[in-house]
Amino acid sequence: MKSETELWRAAHDEVRNGRRAVMCTVIQGKGSIPRELGARMLIGEVGTLAGTIGGGCGEADVLVAARKAIAGAEFPRFVEVDLAGSLEQDEVQACGGTMRVFVRLLDSSDEGWIAKLAHAEAEHEPMIVIEALDSSATQVVSESDNEHAMAGFLRDFPAQGAKLFRHQDEEYFAQRIGTSLRLVLVGSGHVAMPLCEFAAKSGFAVTVVDDRPSYVTQARFPDAE
Repeated sequence: MKSETELWRAAHDEVRNGRRAVMCTVIQGKGSIPRELGARMLIGEVGTLAGTIGGGCGEADVLVAARKAIAGAEFPRFVEVDLAGSLEQDEVQACGGTMRVFVRLLDSSDEGWIAKLAHAEAEHEPMIVIEALDSSATQVVSESDNEHAMAGFLRDFPAQGAKLFRHQDEEYFAQRIGTSLRLVLVGSGHVAMPLCEFAAKSGFAVTVVDDRPSYVTQARFPDAE
């Protein structure tokens, strides 16, 4: 399973090699849910898996829809996940809320915009991806794009945020990509090594600072920048 911090690079690897993949995105939530708005999970044609939308029975239902899409069968583009459950169920979901998941089939025709997001993810270059949920038309724009039709909305977009909104009678989902929080570790002792690895896998961009060059090496901190 690939890290969630590599999700768009994993998607790009799939489509540029002619394979189909499915991107599942939490676009709406109510009450207590296991993941935040914008949490994503990628399922590839040959078994690639990256990210999670929370695990459990809810994620399993979404995986069923994703596999139908990859197989070329009819599939639901939106999955409503009820995490409330009841005591009569064999498996009770503990979170208590509900979430709406957008299930999107990706193929080689999507390579252009996915490549932009893969680059933004790798280089921590802030971009915003805007997906039209009805037509699946997708735009990737920079924060400085004042000419974009949604420039006013983009200026007010929260850092590291995701938002479901309507524009000219169509529903859109927008999310900021390439904005990992940065963790600066001052000192490169033995505690810093596992902390760096854990932080990187949790989605942080990590910088290690030490005045001893022999300590701050790629061999000791392969996950640091």
